[in-house]
Amino acid sequence: MSLIRCLSSQIRTGLIVLVVTATGRDLQAASAATSPPPTNQNSMSASTPSGYDYHVAALANHAGPTCRFLKPSDFKIADLPAEEVDFSKGSQFMPLAIALTQYGPMVFTVAARPAFDDGAVSQWLEYICRADGYQHTPVKETRIGDRPAVTCDATQKADDVTMKMRFVLFEDGGRLIQMSAMAPEPLWDSAIKKMAPMLASLELREARGTKVPLFPGQPVPVSKTEGQTEPSPPPAPEKNAPAAASAPTARLTLAELAALALAADAMSLDPEQRVNANLRDRGAGLVPRVASINVAGKFAMVAPGAVAGFFRVPLGWHVIDDGKRTLVFDAGGKIQINLSQRLHEGASPRDFARSCLDQYLAEQPDLPVAVFEIDGIAAAGVRGATIDGEKLDQCFFVRDLGRPGLLLVARVTAKDADSKRALDLAGDIMVTFEASDAAAKN
Repeated sequence: MSLIRCLSSQIRTGLIVLVVTATGRDLQAASAATSPPPTNQNSMSASTPSGYDYHVAALANHAGPTCRFLKPSDFKIADLPAEEVDFSKGSQFMPLAIALTQYGPMVFTVAARPAFDDGAVSQWLEYICRADGYQHTPVKETRIGDRPAVTCDATQKADDVTMKMRFVLFEDGGRLIQMSAMAPEPLWDSAIKKMAPMLASLELREARGTKVPLFPGQPVPVSKTEGQTEPSPPPAPEKNAPAAASAPTARLTLAELAALALAADAMSLDPEQRVNANLRDRGAGLVPRVASINVAGKFAMVAPGAVAGFFRVPLGWHVIDDGKRTLVFDAGGKIQINLSQRLHEGASPRDFARSCLDQYLAEQPDLPVAVFEIDGIAAAGVRGATIDGEKLDQCFFVRDLGRPGLLLVARVTAKDADSKRALDLAGDIMVTFEASDAAAKN
């Protein structure tokens, strides 16, 4: 049962409880924006209309992107459903926030899921509505602030009550974000006026940018601010020059991430699993909170306290947190990814990454060195370093999360034969890492 269907059933009783239970994770969301939205999606500006306050859907409460929206003072935030999400079912989403009137029929939701492999955003919204049997108006283009999106209205008849809904859907760097507004048809006009600022105000803390067209056959849209200044035309290519390659990224596709899985289940993240229990009993650390498990996608979202954030890890890998560092490793110990927050003392991420190699180069000056940057993350490494009598590759990824005085650092250790897998996984962890709201600066 979809969350929208469950809430609709509760509305017919005349009372919506604040603790939402017995609901699926397939939030059918997306709401239309009719009032002037903020223009900066990342700055999270502080201005608020009378009677509204910003609510932050923080990563301490879910495994999706941190976001915020305007909430009327008489709306309450409901507890999120506890069920695991199965993204292999195309209409399922992970709920990020549910806001509703305590004694009334207005409901606002925000949800997210990975983007589909093909198609346009408008086709995805049509599919979502069709999957739940909603009759909807034609999908049209809209904007949430500066962000291109699509929207439609829909209805659902249940017994003697007709519910009206407004959906908005947008794609942001490989993920879909949805909002919805819902109320009984007789109250719809007044309800949508009250919920419009909620829909218009959604902001993501770390926006990734639109990568998918809104409609089939159209180019990928750009924000209004991007379109205000026309870029200079690129220089003409040299004769016989090779075609330009697409920009490299550390972010793995879902298929690439699944290929790194070492198991089909999440037993490696069970605190009582043999390896984990032994490390716990020795005082080496504990398995961190597992926020969600995607069995079909073969990965889980974990929330280690040492690094104050969330990241995804393929099934079969172990994760241990001792409060100072988070260690990701395979059962055989061939690959280790050590995550920690480090004081940078004014050093840039690039300089900090390079300085991490000094301890090896001081004793082994002839080691081959690689220094590079990808997705805004600095990296530096050496190959074939002698560490405790073994020849190992060592690489450091460094990312600035905006935390005062601190950098997120991943130290990656593996033998040459395992280095590619190790670097692929570490790069994905770093680029998909989402900082918890309490730790990240606005």
